[in-house]
Amino acid sequence: MTFRVPYERMLGEFERALADSGFDQADAAALARVFADNTCDGVASHGINRFPGFVRDVRGGRLDPAARAERVAALGALEQWDGHRGPGILNALACMDRAVELAREHAVGAVALRNTSHWMRAGTYGLRAAAAGCIGLCWTNTTRLMGDYPLDKVSCAPYLVGMDGSSSSPATPWASASSLSTARMTRFPTIFSIRSWSLSSRSSGDNRRFFLGA
Repeated sequence: MTFRVPYERMLGEFERALADSGFDQADAAALARVFADNTCDGVASHGINRFPGFVRDVRGGRLDPAARAERVAALGALEQWDGHRGPGILNALACMDRAVELAREHAVGAVALRNTSHWMRAGTYGLRAAAAGCIGLCWTNTTRLMGDYPLDKVSCAPYLVGMDGSSSSPATPWASASSLSTARMTRFPTIFSIRSWSLSSRSSGDNRRFFLGA
């Protein structure tokens, strides 16, 4: 039997559970919206299906709800950030925003994010780049856990491009390094990424600017 849950109800339940898990109101709202939007966009594997595991990780101490990414190194347009095992979604959102800022200042901006938890759907950050008038290239690595002949194991890291497809419909082509998605195979545990990256570009008149962000 199929049940339809209104978006606002789902959003409210996500937010309530996150607040009960130790997130403040603003962070709970931001996280809830990403999980809800992923679900409504047809990516339930990184939306409602992932939500219980995310909450368990927070309540079990694997993820620190108060931790936030901070810059640990910088060289002009290039920056490295440490996520301190905080919420991967919030860390990645912050780093993509920083990538856009760097690109607007330097024409090229690069941000590498380490020591963070799962960022869920890569498309979230490609869409964020597109909303800022950018082309976003987002990718991440993970542990080698997927069997794929003739290799013993490979990762299932995604590669995503986000760009303005039209004034109302951005495009987000997506590819994976493996033939199967672990999120669709419930016998595998939740996997945390070690590093996350993204790249974006922005046009301004005759000039094209490129941003690389986490």
